[in-house]
Amino acid sequence: MEALRNILNEENEPLMGRKKKLYHLISPKELAPEEVAEGRKHAEMIQKLIKTPLQEMFLTRMVKAKSTIHVYVNNVMKSILKPEKIPKGVCYFFGFLDGEAAKNKITDPEILHIWKTNSLLLRYWVNILKNPEFVFDIQKTTIVDSCLNVITQAFMDGCTVTNVKLSKDAPSNKLLYAKDVMEYKIWVKEFYSNVSSQDSVNKEEMDNFLLGLSKKFKVEFNRTAALQQMLGLLKKYSKEILAIMKVNENIYIRNEAYYNIENILKLGNGEVSFPSPQEISV
Repeated sequence: MEALRNILNEENEPLMGRKKKLYHLISPKELAPEEVAEGRKHAEMIQKLIKTPLQEMFLTRMVKAKSTIHVYVNNVMKSILKPEKIPKGVCYFFGFLDGEAAKNKITDPEILHIWKTNSLLLRYWVNILKNPEFVFDIQKTTIVDSCLNVITQAFMDGCTVTNVKLSKDAPSNKLLYAKDVMEYKIWVKEFYSNVSSQDSVNKEEMDNFLLGLSKKFKVEFNRTAALQQMLGLLKKYSKEILAIMKVNENIYIRNEAYYNIENILKLGNGEVSFPSPQEISV
């Protein structure tokens, strides 16, 4: 009876108010050293999982988010790589690259692919995809910026000529867009092929096209701001620009244009001083 009374008294005492050692079936002191080490290893693993959740835990949500925006992303990619009409500037520039390859006897198609990719898709379109605020008046949040980085990376991977086999340890964003990247690669090749099949655009035609654009937007063009930017470049690279102009094959550039630029810069004793905006008539 005394033993039963002691047990009941212990159960009625508040657990937090007593200094007791709780064991899981067996006291830690009775465990073998290897069992203690294994227990610590399991505890560390559990703590690591709590602090750093498994990547697979978010996979379902990522796939769902990707499927939600898939139509919109595909429409953007198609507008870039499958346009209804190839822009005249793209035809002219790609024709120039084809001409330079022929002039230098470059027959490797991968080199031309890299030239065109670096000059248009990676140089221009990647900036627009990653920074839509360059074109649209929008406020880009941090999470939107992260999502755009994933989409942009998929577009960049689709522009490459090599096929990289992804393992299970590859970044989740690359695994997420692996099938899409393969499709983008086909679209890029078709885009280059479509441009090559277009009628060639000569220099005179391109000049007239640019002249028409400048006249179309002449009201919106800030000539003073453009002039200031040009003067900034002249100031920074004045010696290099004049040295190249002086030996240019074109007589106009070598003579009249050279002296006009020299007068604008007001070169004297090797010092460069710029005229004020009031002194410049545009």
